[in-house]
Amino acid sequence: YLMLGENPQVKEDLKQFLMEGWDKTTDTITNTKTLDVDSLGILHLIKKVRPGFIESSSTLNQIKPILNDQAELYCDDVRRLLVYKREIPRNVLIDYLKTITSFHLSLYIQKLIYLLPKIIAEGRLNIKDDWSIVLDSTDDFESKISKVAIEDADRMYNSIYDYIKATFQINAVLKKENLEKNNSKHLDRALEVLKNPPADFDLYFKMRWDFILGSLDDEDKELLNSMVKYETSYFDKYIELLVKTRGPYQYKYHLQFIDNLSQKNNERGFISQGRSKKHPRRFVLGTRLLEALVQIQVLHREGDGFITKSLSIEELTEKIKERYGLIINGLAEERFEKTDLNTHLAFKENVEAFKQKLRQIGFYNDLSDAYILQKIRPRYELK
Repeated sequence: YLMLGENPQVKEDLKQFLMEGWDKTTDTITNTKTLDVDSLGILHLIKKVRPGFIESSSTLNQIKPILNDQAELYCDDVRRLLVYKREIPRNVLIDYLKTITSFHLSLYIQKLIYLLPKIIAEGRLNIKDDWSIVLDSTDDFESKISKVAIEDADRMYNSIYDYIKATFQINAVLKKENLEKNNSKHLDRALEVLKNPPADFDLYFKMRWDFILGSLDDEDKELLNSMVKYETSYFDKYIELLVKTRGPYQYKYHLQFIDNLSQKNNERGFISQGRSKKHPRRFVLGTRLLEALVQIQVLHREGDGFITKSLSIEELTEKIKERYGLIINGLAEERFEKTDLNTHLAFKENVEAFKQKLRQIGFYNDLSDAYILQKIRPRYELK
C-alpha cells in the first residue's frame, strides 16, 4: 500500500477496479453473480474497514519506501496490467496483480538487503542500484546454470545479517537522537550521524554499555566481552551485541519472509529448493510469473496510452534484465566477461529453456526458420 502511494492515480485506479460491485451509498455488495471469488473476498474485507482509517494521520502515512524507484516500478507495472481490464477476464487479471505484488515485495526486500549497508556506508539514500540475479529457467536441479543461480541465492541469504546489522545501527541512532522510528523523514538525519558521528556519539553508547555490563555477574561479563572483543568503539560493541543476541531470531523470520514473498516452489514465484541438501535454494522463473511479466513487457507507451507490440527473445530478456535485474542470458554482463566455456553453455541452455517456457504459455512460436517470424506475440491486442 505504501509503495502504491508513490503514484496516487495508480492507487485510485486499482481501488476502483477492486471495488467494482460495491455500492458506496449503501455500503453493500451488488451483482454477486457476476463477480469472481477473489473480488468477493476483497469486498467482504472492505466491509470491515472503517471509512477514513487508511487516510488518517496514523503512523502508516508517515512511512515512505526507502527504495523510491522500486516503488515507482511497482506502480508502473500495476498501471500496465490495469490497461488490460477490459480485455483480460477479471479473475485472470486479479491473479496477475497478486503475482506481481508478491514479486515486487520480494524484489524490494532483496534489494534492500543488498543496498542498505551501502546506503549507510555512503551516508545517503540516492545510491547506484546495481542489483541483479541470475534465474535458472530450466526446472532442472542439475542444470548447468543452476550453480550460478545457487551462488546468487547464497549471496543474498548470507547478506541478511549485514542488513539486520544496518537496521540495528539506524534504530540505535534514532533512539539516541530522540527521533521517531515510524517517520521516514528522520532517516536522512540517522544516515548523517552514522556517516559523521558527533563528539558525544560514542559516549552515549558507553553509558548504555556500562549499564548493560553493570547488570551482569562476572561470568556473564566475561562472556559478553568475549562476544565483542574485536570491536573498537562502544557503538560497535553495542550493535554487535544486538546482532549476536537478536540476529538469529531476525534471520530465521527474514528467511521465511523472503521464501513466502518469492512464492518458493510455486509457478508464481522465483525461488526454488529441493528436498535434500544437495539442492539448496536457487533463483528460478515460474511459468505463471513469466506470463504476468510478458503481459507487461509487450505493452509499449504511445502518447498518453499503451499499445501492444511483438518482441524478439533478445528484446524480452533485455527488458526483463533492465527493468527488474533478472538475468536470463548473462554473457553481455560485466560480471561474466571473463567466464569459461561451461558458463557460455549454461546460458545457452538457459535461453533455450526460457524459449520452451514461452511456448508452454503460448507466447512464442518458432516453427518457421525465418528469424523475423520468431517473435513473442501479445495474447491480447491493444491498438
